[in-house]
Amino acid sequence: MSHGQAGEDWYFPPIFGLGLVFNSYSIRTSRHSIAFNYPSAIGQTLDTNSIESLAELLLSKYLEKNKLPKKIDRIVAYSMGAIVAFEVIKQLELRGTKVEELIIWDKPAQIKYEPELPIQLHPSIMHYVEQLAFDQAQREKMLRYLTIHQEMIEHYHQKGRIESNIQLYYCKKGFEESAMNDWCQLTNGKTTLIELPAEVSHYDIPTYWKSS
Repeated sequence: MSHGQAGEDWYFPPIFGLGLVFNSYSIRTSRHSIAFNYPSAIGQTLDTNSIESLAELLLSKYLEKNKLPKKIDRIVAYSMGAIVAFEVIKQLELRGTKVEELIIWDKPAQIKYEPELPIQLHPSIMHYVEQLAFDQAQREKMLRYLTIHQEMIEHYHQKGRIESNIQLYYCKKGFEESAMNDWCQLTNGKTTLIELPAEVSHYDIPTYWKSS
């Protein structure tokens, strides 16, 4: 995304799994910035079935070509990306890398999460699939990997603590605020909650980045 030298920023996408969602984000060009893609979103076989194993896979792929920095200034995560990033940060800290700040866009913590079964994709996700798929085969492919990602979310139980400060942007008419506040229990750092404008919904967030 950006090849600057003044620090390190990482980006983790939502359920669609493509880092290009951050194209409208305010990227700091002075930083070395990396946006991750989830393997199944780019046509690769996903040999993982959990958020924890996905985080481990992404980090191992990064390490195949890169050395871990001693410090990452910020990790930005949208929706599902927040829980993937949380697990990545836990592994980074075990390896001696400090993450200064985790910036979350509208994802509740999953400490006391009750899975919604059977798995059903949100109507807004279905709407985007219909818009993005150029034929029936593409549509079916997208639905398969999105369902896998949704299953990973529904079966994930968040535990442990990180050291990073957390800045959480949340939609007023979205998830329960109590679950947003639960992020305070998952870090030894400072947690700051910021309410987004009332007109911004969960799926409007990339448009909000572009206009703000």
